[in-house]
Amino acid sequence: MSDDLEIRSGGVIAVDTADLRHAAGRLTSLASAGDRVHAALVGVAHHLAMHGVFASVPCALADEAAGRAAALAADLRTLSLVYELVELEAQRAAAEAGGDPARAARLGRAYAARQAEAGDAGAEAMRLLDGWRGEAHAELERQIAQALQPLGPQGWGAAFALPLLLARVRTLGRGFVPRDARLRGEPQPVTVPVLRRGAATAPHALADIAARMPGHGDGRIRVERYVMPDGSRQFAAYLAGTQSAMSVSEPFDMASNLDLYDGARAASYDAVVAALHAAGARDGDTVHLAGHSQGGMIAERLALDGQFRVATVVTFGSPVQADVRGDTLQVALRHTDDPVAALAAGGAPYPTGAPGSFVAERVADPGGSVTDLAFGAHQLDAYAETARLVDASDDPRVDAVRERLAELGTATSVTATLYGAERGWVRAPGRADPNPVSASSSAAGGG
Repeated sequence: MSDDLEIRSGGVIAVDTADLRHAAGRLTSLASAGDRVHAALVGVAHHLAMHGVFASVPCALADEAAGRAAALAADLRTLSLVYELVELEAQRAAAEAGGDPARAARLGRAYAARQAEAGDAGAEAMRLLDGWRGEAHAELERQIAQALQPLGPQGWGAAFALPLLLARVRTLGRGFVPRDARLRGEPQPVTVPVLRRGAATAPHALADIAARMPGHGDGRIRVERYVMPDGSRQFAAYLAGTQSAMSVSEPFDMASNLDLYDGARAASYDAVVAALHAAGARDGDTVHLAGHSQGGMIAERLALDGQFRVATVVTFGSPVQADVRGDTLQVALRHTDDPVAALAAGGAPYPTGAPGSFVAERVADPGGSVTDLAFGAHQLDAYAETARLVDASDDPRVDAVRERLAELGTATSVTATLYGAERGWVRAPGRADPNPVSASSSAAGGG
């Protein structure tokens, strides 16, 4: 298991460009101060020499320090410009893929204007984008090739097919969901039976969020209802991943997976909406979402659709990343050797979401063996370990998550409800159903 963790603001961008410009400004001030110190020291040396004292005065050292600060400030400004160009080009490509030629044209003009100012920075920006696209799946491809090598020519063929598949995903523009994208299709009939309800507490860290993920047994959606000190309400929903290949009654199946990835409305999505309404959430209420795999894809889509005010999205191994609004804190945990997370095609190359949003990546299992074909890097326990590593990080972006959870911790009461999920009116034999709720009957919200 690898503990090498990388936290970035986007697929290519590791830091906020505003931070770079701020640091450049401070270094420029330091360089100016260094110049003043150097001038003062030269004056001191000259004064001493006039009185016959030839002491060692560090004039050259002060001059060197000022020069280095000025040079570093210039480098930071150039790097900021490079990242801004990366962001503009990535947004232009996303707008083009999302069918918004007017926005793509505006961004293209903004890119051209900045590139004229940038000089060599423009070429560096394109190099970074090309490198990010080409290297996004390098670790997964290496491990799959290593795992399949003992199988001979058939294994080699399968290993060669993987890069072609992932390249096709990038070509089709899948994995990164533009901000204006909406799911196609009509709501599907679902039932969300209540399995358990009781008092709870707010999570304190990402590891707590991972520990609350449903999916074991019949639970599919856990909804926590928070009553805040001012009497307002907030909700947190934890969404399971895929539970079966194909099923007549199970909404969280591969059919829903494929529909959502293709941009179509799925029964699992409607089950989450029904569960939130059943727990008392009304349209426009503040909601925090966390999901594993397919659950992460649902969370990203809900953040775009605008039915609820989605304040937080935390995903574990989601096959997509959305360009969420600037008031949504977005945290994406991905493993570079997870085939499902690879379907995100690197996610967003530029920062998305509220300040403090980030992507945390690591290699879950550095070795390449046949056991990797069991998707061990995609399992929730592997992501729970990644969550613990992020919690222990001193990266300042993690503070935004801590602050968001601390706010929930001020709630005067918390009620947690675990829901099952079924397609239509089908009821699985022997399933407890003390309080069934259907999508249609819960659409108006509850108390």
